[in-house]
Amino acid sequence: MGFVWFIGIIIFAILEAATFQFVSIWFAGGALGALIAFLLGAGPTVQVLVFALVSAVLLVLSRPLVKKMRRQKEPTNADRLIGQKVLLTEEVNNDLSTGKLTVNDVVWSVKSEDGQPIEKGTMVTIKAISGVKLIVAK
Repeated sequence: MGFVWFIGIIIFAILEAATFQFVSIWFAGGALGALIAFLLGAGPTVQVLVFALVSAVLLVLSRPLVKKMRRQKEPTNADRLIGQKVLLTEEVNNDLSTGKLTVNDVVWSVKSEDGQPIEKGTMVTIKAISGVKLIVAK
């Protein structure tokens, strides 16, 4: 039975290395625990229980870390605009849906963060991106 656990460790480790999705790493740890149980003389039933228990414990303990890693958002080129100060090329009026500015030779539609009109030629700060519009403030 020890050979089965050893092969299991290798297969689960290869699967994990190939996917980087934290899908099978817990089972590799469980197989390692079962292999240790085998080496200590435990019977097949105990080995399977150790495999299941260690796999489950590793899953529960590492889940918060995995969730945090998957939540990380890589900034896009558009996200890099946030915080920049730019000059308005058209008056911003949320009620009339007017307002434009140019950043890096790209013309963007603009909305005022506080809903108040902002005159053309005003220096504004890009606060957020909502769909295809930049949200700006004075």
